[in-house]
Amino acid sequence: MKQGLMGTLATAVLASTSQSALAVSDVFRFVGHGPVSTAMGGAATAFDVGAAGMMTNPATLSLMPQGSEFHLGMDMVFADLSIKNPATGEVARSETHSNNRGPYAAPQLAYTYRSGPLALGVGAFAQGGVGTEYGKSSFLSRATGGLDTGLENSSRLLTLNIPFAASYEVNDKLTVGASLDAVWQGLNLEMLLGADQIGSLIGSGRVSGSLVPVLGGLPDLRGAHFSLTRNQPLASGVDAWGIGGRMGLTYKVSKDTVLGAAYSMESQLADMEGHATLTAVDAVAGQVALKGKIKVRDFQTPAQLNLGMSHQLNAKWMIAADVSQIFWKHAMKDINVGFVADNGANKSDRKSSSSQKSILN
Repeated sequence: MKQGLMGTLATAVLASTSQSALAVSDVFRFVGHGPVSTAMGGAATAFDVGAAGMMTNPATLSLMPQGSEFHLGMDMVFADLSIKNPATGEVARSETHSNNRGPYAAPQLAYTYRSGPLALGVGAFAQGGVGTEYGKSSFLSRATGGLDTGLENSSRLLTLNIPFAASYEVNDKLTVGASLDAVWQGLNLEMLLGADQIGSLIGSGRVSGSLVPVLGGLPDLRGAHFSLTRNQPLASGVDAWGIGGRMGLTYKVSKDTVLGAAYSMESQLADMEGHATLTAVDAVAGQVALKGKIKVRDFQTPAQLNLGMSHQLNAKWMIAADVSQIFWKHAMKDINVGFVADNGANKSDRKSSSSQKSILN
C-alpha cells in the first residue's frame, strides 16, 4: 500500500510555521564575507577586502599586495524572531533550545598567494544560513483546536562554500578572476501543520497522494508534524554536496577609482537526503509516527549579480558601494520532496512551487 502527504516546504525551510503564523528570512547569502566586507554592509566588488574577496569578486584578489595572506574567522549566526498569534495575542520567540540552530558558529578560512599578475586562493566560508528555535511549548506546537502536542518547531539551513579562486591582471587597468566552488548544504526542520492548513491545501488542489485518505480516516485528525533534524553542530537532517562558482572583473578608471562586476552562478547541488519522521496528530488515536527516508530535490542557492565602485578620496578615506541583484525566482520556482517509509511500502512525494502547489504520493 502506498501512502503520501503533502504540504508547503518552501517557506518551512526558512522558518517554522503553524496555524496562521509565518516567519521567513532571506538566508541563502550572507550580507558580507570577512570583517571588511561585513563592516561595509556587504560591499566587496571593487576594492580589496582581503582573502574573503573570493566569495564576492575573485578579481579583487589582484588588488592585494604581493605575497601571501592567511584568513581565519567565524560567523555567529542566529535569528532573533518573535511571532504573534493574531487570534490569541500569544508570542513565540526563537531562542536557544538545542545545540545547533540558534546561535551557531560558521567558519571562515582562506589562504591566498599573489605573484606578479597572478593571484590564487582557496578557502572555506559559510555562504548563508539561519536557525530558528521555538521549542515545544509555544502556540506553534499547538494543533488545530488548541491541542498541545509537545512537538518541536524549529529550522536550520546552512550552506558552506569551498572556493578555489584565481585572478589575473591583464594590464594596468583590467583584472579578471573566477572561482570553482565545492558546495555543501544542510537542512534541519521541525514543523507542525494544523489540520486546517492540511485541509486548505487539499481543498485548493495543492495536496494529493494516498496518505490523504489515510489521514482523513483517523477519528479526529488535528495536524501533521515533520521532523528531519540532527542535533549536532554541523550535521543536518538532510544534506548534499554540489558545485558552484563565480566570475568577476575590476577596471581602474583612474589611479583612485575602480569599477567592479561579478556574477555568482546558481548552485548545482545534488538532492538533499536523510531520515525523517512524519507524525499524524489525532485527538483520539494520539500521535502516530511514521519513520522513513526523505529527499529534498533540486534545492538550489540563487544566482547573484554584483556591480560596484570604489574611490580613494585621500590616504585615509575611501568610499565604496555595491548594487546586487539576486535571482530568486528561477532557483526557488519549484521544490520537490519525496518520503519513503523504512519498510519501503509507504511512499510520499511532494512539490511546492512559487504558486504554493504541493503534491504527495
